[in-house]
Amino acid sequence: MKKCPNGMFSEIKYDGERVQVHKKGDHFSYFSRSLKPVLPHK
Repeated sequence: MKKCPNGMFSEIKYDGERVQVHKKGDHFSYFSRSLKPVLPHK
C-alpha cells in the first residue's frame, strides 16, 4: 500500500477482479478499472 497526497493506493485483487475503492466520509463506492460502478452483490 502506498500513501498518496489525497489518500492511499493499493494493488489488491478481490475475487479475481480489480476494484477501486473511493471513500467519502463514511460512504464507500466501488468501481472497476474502467470506472464502471461495481454492483453491491459482487
